[in-house]
Amino acid sequence: MNTATAIRTDQDVRIFTSTVKGRCDNRYMIMSGGAMMIALRAAGCLLQPEPGDTVLSVSNEEGSLYILNVLDRENTGNASHLTVPGGQMVLDGERISIEPRKELNVSTASIELKSGDANASFGRLQARGASLASHFLKISTVARTIETVSEVLLQKSVRCYRKVQEFEEATIGRLRMLVDGLFSVSSRSASLKAEKRFRIDAEKIHLG
Repeated sequence: MNTATAIRTDQDVRIFTSTVKGRCDNRYMIMSGGAMMIALRAAGCLLQPEPGDTVLSVSNEEGSLYILNVLDRENTGNASHLTVPGGQMVLDGERISIEPRKELNVSTASIELKSGDANASFGRLQARGASLASHFLKISTVARTIETVSEVLLQKSVRCYRKVQEFEEATIGRLRMLVDGLFSVSSRSASLKAEKRFRIDAEKIHLG
């Protein structure tokens, strides 16, 4: 691709277009007018230049070269990287929207989200992790079917109220209940059946 010559000169300041030939860390090898030069990426150039890109470059009074912006990308199929050289990027605005047409991937060592009010809507959600810790003042769950599979389940609560409108069935290998105070069962009709032994042990037993 042909590159243009200088488009503006102001004493020793020169702005021109060039082609990126290579990159090593934060230094770029650029070519303009048949000459090879080493340039740095300007802090305001968020799109990381890649080999083959046509860029807008500037040379200052001290002879330092900087890449100001990427004008044209030769390999449009390659990934584009928005980076801040050695710093932190902050997006500030009244409303910020990210709308990829196909897929959004977030990969980082640590992530932190803070919001006064949050809403999430998913057609299908999968979550995996080594551990989960959650702290809420109130949790409300509405679902047609809930399935939980675990090796060990531990639950602790001060009070527990459960209401089943139609039918409840539990298949348990062994069951042991320890009640410190009163144990009361009230039913319209009840049936207790044991295949081998049925034992009742108490100081007093009242029947009827």
